[in-house]
Amino acid sequence: MSQGLRIVYLVLFGLVGFTACEEQPENPVPYPEPTPLALDAPFYMGEFLIPSDNPTTEQGVALGRMLFYDTRLSKDNSISCASCHQQDKAFVDGRAFSQGVFGRTTTKKSMSLVNVLWERRMFWDGRELGLEAQALHPIEDPNEMDMRLDELVSKLQAIP
Repeated sequence: MSQGLRIVYLVLFGLVGFTACEEQPENPVPYPEPTPLALDAPFYMGEFLIPSDNPTTEQGVALGRMLFYDTRLSKDNSISCASCHQQDKAFVDGRAFSQGVFGRTTTKKSMSLVNVLWERRMFWDGRELGLEAQALHPIEDPNEMDMRLDELVSKLQAIP
């Protein structure tokens, strides 16, 4: 697993697991085991491309949904993933070039997120394999969300 991917997991699970700044009780209540979430699709769609080390759970889906709409993932707190992947537009933004932080324009239009569980390659040029690797790019891209991952970890850890 790459260092960047480890950081993304740290960010994603930091909201749940990090409470380093708070005083810990002597006998903390353990977090419950994640609840597996079974996904179903017609057989002719093929198998979902879900990594074995990142199974789908109810808690993971809830956290993912929350982060998808959270503008605090961007440098100026104005852009979330949902800004460019709008559900009512088949998960695109309907623009020729998407708009990022500080009103910057990206070099491409957003791709639809429809059926990405069956996609092996991500982005228009297919440069990333899987959603886990894809998630790093828009967060760090200066024209999209413009957040260095170490800054984002600190920012998320500071949220009560």
